[in-house]
Amino acid sequence: MGGYLLEFRLTGSAREFVRETAVKVSRIFHVQGVTHRRVVPHVTIAGPFETDDERRLIHVFNEVCINYQPMTFQFDGLGSFGNLVGGNRVLKVNIKPSEELVRLRSELVERLSTFCVMGKHDDGQYNPHATLAFKDIDRKFGEIKKFLQTIEIPSIKHFVLRVTLLGRGSMIVREFDLFQRRSLTRHESLNQENRKLTLRLMQARNEGDLIGTTPSRPFEIDSATRAFVISDTHFDHENIIRYCSRPFGSSREMNNTIERNWNARVGQKDIVFFLGDMTFGRGHSSVDYWLRRLSGRVFFIRGNHDLDPITKALEIPSEFYVRYEGRDLMLTHDPLRPSNWSGWMVHGDKHNNSPTDYPFINCGKKTVNACVEMTGYAPLSLDDLLLRISHC
Repeated sequence: MGGYLLEFRLTGSAREFVRETAVKVSRIFHVQGVTHRRVVPHVTIAGPFETDDERRLIHVFNEVCINYQPMTFQFDGLGSFGNLVGGNRVLKVNIKPSEELVRLRSELVERLSTFCVMGKHDDGQYNPHATLAFKDIDRKFGEIKKFLQTIEIPSIKHFVLRVTLLGRGSMIVREFDLFQRRSLTRHESLNQENRKLTLRLMQARNEGDLIGTTPSRPFEIDSATRAFVISDTHFDHENIIRYCSRPFGSSREMNNTIERNWNARVGQKDIVFFLGDMTFGRGHSSVDYWLRRLSGRVFFIRGNHDLDPITKALEIPSEFYVRYEGRDLMLTHDPLRPSNWSGWMVHGDKHNNSPTDYPFINCGKKTVNACVEMTGYAPLSLDDLLLRISHC
């Protein structure tokens, strides 16, 4: 049997508040708390619990988490639990979870309880907290509580970036990244480039949906990162060959050519912004099937034909703003321009059937048609895109 724990780890200003408060308590009252730099301030979701079927545990963990978007929490005062007998008191920061976080916890506990021996607190009401101090506090408990009343608690909302599954020795078994929308191994979760990508996605998110309709905080693409854009591959769609005069004798030839071109240009660490309509037609393979065959970290805007569940890419809103090399671009499937956007739009949907209104580059309307018919049936690099529009 293995011992496991589900938690989310505090980041940014939330982590610093908990750590700094713990350090103050420790230094003033000489008690032990969450003060060591290697101790990650965290909030328990469930556990400790046990199971002898780790493979099933990972499967259920991923299956539940994939259904949740990034969620929030707030600090909700300082408190304690435990009693003086036995010296088990703990000082804590109370956490007010969002409804989505409560639902996530409830679903995880319900699913895991069918084959795991759950912890004694897992079947009750969820009262999350972050620990401040937990040892040698009984004698000075009253003084510490009085001191904590002087601490100003931030009232802002914080994001849960990842849900973490820990095993024996507090080792990461899996982390589910709610912004990248994928499950990470221990190696991937500790990778700094992965963490930077998650933080950039978080920073680009407004109070509501990711980016939303205003380009005030576009997603920053690091200059060291290669990025591409492509749209409307229509894998498996036999009729698209005739409809768009594609130079292929069959959907199989078309599939193989686009897949080969994509993987020849894009590396596994590169970013690809896909602008909709990946696959279509009777008997077509799923979106995830094709994503497994294609290189790169794919940011996916759904088109009108993308009805499948998508777990192998980061799904992003229908209007997504990026900044690359100092240039702001709006990415979208349907080129319907928002009233508050006068910059360049990169779109799909129109194929090569409206060449006057939607050519490859329309300098007057500031649009780029990224459908595969216009890009040589291969992803277009943002470097190439910026070079082309610089001539307008």
